[in-house]
Amino acid sequence: MKTLGIDPGSFSYDICGLEDGEVFLSKSFLTREVVSDPELIASLVGEDLVCVVAPSGYGLPVKDISTLTEKDLLLVTLKSTEKSTLGIRKVLSFLSRRGARCFTVPGVKHLSTVPKWRKTNRIDMGTADKVCATAFALFQHREKTGQKYEESSFILAELGYAFNAFIAVKNGGIVDGIGGSCATIGFRSCGFLDAELAYLLGDIEKNLVISGGITDLLKNLEISIEDLIIKAEEGKKEYETALNAYLDGIIKDIYRLIPSVYPTTEEEPLIYLSGRYGQNKRLIKKLRENLLKAKIFPVEKLDPETKEAAQGAAIIANGLAGGANKPLIEVLKIKEAKGTILDNIYVTPTQRLKEWLKNTY
Repeated sequence: MKTLGIDPGSFSYDICGLEDGEVFLSKSFLTREVVSDPELIASLVGEDLVCVVAPSGYGLPVKDISTLTEKDLLLVTLKSTEKSTLGIRKVLSFLSRRGARCFTVPGVKHLSTVPKWRKTNRIDMGTADKVCATAFALFQHREKTGQKYEESSFILAELGYAFNAFIAVKNGGIVDGIGGSCATIGFRSCGFLDAELAYLLGDIEKNLVISGGITDLLKNLEISIEDLIIKAEEGKKEYETALNAYLDGIIKDIYRLIPSVYPTTEEEPLIYLSGRYGQNKRLIKKLRENLLKAKIFPVEKLDPETKEAAQGAAIIANGLAGGANKPLIEVLKIKEAKGTILDNIYVTPTQRLKEWLKNTY
């Protein structure tokens, strides 16, 4: 059985193909290249593929992309036009013309395993690709430990090119999450905004969420995580400040989720790392030095060329098609996902959200 998973990242689109558990396709394209030419992705979708997990943005309940409405596309991207930094609308349009069985998958907020009270006034609890990355971590956890899905609990820290996100898994189900725009400072993103700052900023443009990160703090968009840590260890004050801000945010976000997974202080938290920076040895060492009471491991990938989210998407595609990974999507309750990311919003201008949704499709 051949399946394909697509991860639309801030920096790159990663595509992973699996056949009976073995990688047969591993590709990565710069996101800006895909935005300019979505056929780069669509051309990889052949007739021999049984199932494809398509780019799903903020997520939708499982749905064949050939049936997506304008409302669905709006909820996936939270943008009413095709102009997007990730080009998800364009890619979905090109994929739908291929005639392959391509499906959307949910974000964290759509999952029934997340208690309703945790969804209150939340949109970004973890996008669909974070669910895919978590599925891959859960799959690898079972492969490495032999532990049943239903007995597996951990926190996944997804340390991405732009955003950080954190997902809580308890007894095999995703029970909580902190999405990239709700987490603390990322490498290229500001993370959550102080409500008073949001008020002072007034009309906030979408591209603001991918600014104000560590690279802006240093006024250096080209700095790498490796160079950041090296320069900080050399005693360069501005780099020390930036690294401390980054580490402090990761640690605090992990601690925010610990009560959702480990209700007693006696338990030793298990933390998995994924994302573009989740494999960095210097960063792993720093986190282990600062989280002494936790076990911290990078998720071991099936292939070094693509990110965990793409590999997880291919595994989910296998499960959706009734393959060997069906038990994984059953414990995650992927098929039972429902609702929209605009549910459970109770702040005063809620009517504006409803009008915006009504008037843009």
